[in-house]
Amino acid sequence: MQNVDVAIVGGGMVGLALACGLQGSGLRVAVLEQKAPQPVAQDAPPELRVSAINAASEKLLTHLGVWSEIVALRASCYHGMEVWDKDSFGHIAFDDESMGYSHLGHIVENAVIHHALWQKAQQCSDVTLIAPAKLQQVAWGENDAFITLERGDMLTARLV
Repeated sequence: MQNVDVAIVGGGMVGLALACGLQGSGLRVAVLEQKAPQPVAQDAPPELRVSAINAASEKLLTHLGVWSEIVALRASCYHGMEVWDKDSFGHIAFDDESMGYSHLGHIVENAVIHHALWQKAQQCSDVTLIAPAKLQQVAWGENDAFITLERGDMLTARLV
């Protein structure tokens, strides 16, 4: 049975960013993910699932040590944004120039972000990636959670 301080159920962008951010904290982290991401080929056509990454998210991804890899794979600056609701009169528009910025952020494929964070998490000595992993049961004890995976593996965690 593996003992960790933090078990993160779901190794998507948020779970992996949390795991990478906890590196160096002294906490032992396990990330449970149904399947490891596929590598992203630079010559592959862009995927349709994307995120608009703002300056604060760029700063976080830089701090985590993955932003340069993301930009090297595929990222496209955006300089303006317009948001509206088709069912009301709500509308907002802004651009980088009016705010004094060189850009507002980047549009990045989710798969690119996911892959970069997965690669980084693999390098983190305090992070264990468990994939494929499907959660079967969580039993709550007084101080720990007892996690059973579908394939029979068990681990304990102070925080899930």
